[in-house]
Amino acid sequence: MHTRDDVGVTQAGIPVERLTLRRADHTGLSVLTYGATWVQWRLPDRDGCSANVLAAPATLAGVEEDQHFMGATVGRYANRLSSGRFELGGQTYQVPPNEDDKALHGGPEGFHRQLWEGSFTEVDGDPSITMTRTSPAGEMGFPGNLEVRVDFVLLPSGGVRIISTATTDATTIVSLTNHAYFNLAGFPTTESGQRMQTPDVLSHEIWSGARQHTPVDDASLPTGEIASVAGTPFDLRSGRLLLDLTQDAILGEGLDNNYVCTDHMPKPDWIGAEAVPAGSRLMAWVAHNSSGRRISVSGTLPGLQIYLGQGLPAKGGTFPAYTGLCLETQHFPDAPNQPNFPSPVLEPGETWQSTTTYAPG
Repeated sequence: MHTRDDVGVTQAGIPVERLTLRRADHTGLSVLTYGATWVQWRLPDRDGCSANVLAAPATLAGVEEDQHFMGATVGRYANRLSSGRFELGGQTYQVPPNEDDKALHGGPEGFHRQLWEGSFTEVDGDPSITMTRTSPAGEMGFPGNLEVRVDFVLLPSGGVRIISTATTDATTIVSLTNHAYFNLAGFPTTESGQRMQTPDVLSHEIWSGARQHTPVDDASLPTGEIASVAGTPFDLRSGRLLLDLTQDAILGEGLDNNYVCTDHMPKPDWIGAEAVPAGSRLMAWVAHNSSGRRISVSGTLPGLQIYLGQGLPAKGGTFPAYTGLCLETQHFPDAPNQPNFPSPVLEPGETWQSTTTYAPG
């Protein structure tokens, strides 16, 4: 089943729609045409009761006012660019800073602030919500006209596969991701549709087989080093309780770090083939014992940003700290300015593509 409904107009008077896919088992997802924002993913708990496991503003006004990219499709370049600058072909390009002197997630009017065209399609026989837009040359300082398509595919398991593709008519850089905040406790609602209070994510456990990460400086920018996680608080290979991560003196309030996911990782038995399609690598998995929900994330890009949501109250945020956990597949932060990082450059005639799969178990 699929539905399309109006959710209001933006402050600029532009109508916004919500596209929804549902399966008979009550799993499903919803995406807004504003920011290609993923606002709902319904999953059952161990008793079969479904709830939305995404933390996101409940109204269009809340989505517009949000400064934390909650559920948004971010681009052209996910994560941080030092001073908002990068160089291509001997020319320097400037993205307007929106985090001190850094450009974060494509700048202040990046993809998360744009209207997308939404439609219902199929991908390999599975129902999909497809979002498309043209990012004109010069938008937020990026070169080249960029044609972008993002498919949110509802899998038979109730999982969601996000397939992003882009083409350009001039050399540019691309790294798209979705900035969903997951909380496997779920967000129950009242009969009137109002969201009820949900616990934080600190009782969740997280694992990742990543053997390396990219350390950052005091400005949250990568130093350029690719370091081993062994013997450090960044090591998630044996699993960590999120609460423990927030109480580590080295980590401060929690993780906001990029993990190197270029190797194939050991896979628990509960993670099936659908969760790690051909060409993808398993990156991490999360479990919430109270509800019985657990999810894995796999992808084709080299990095995974793990963020515990400690900064949600900042910048006028309406959600408490640790309301949701982010698992963002990506090119490494500031890669255009770090020659030893995998390149995010896209040339004319090429197609940039990323596949990310969030699968329940």
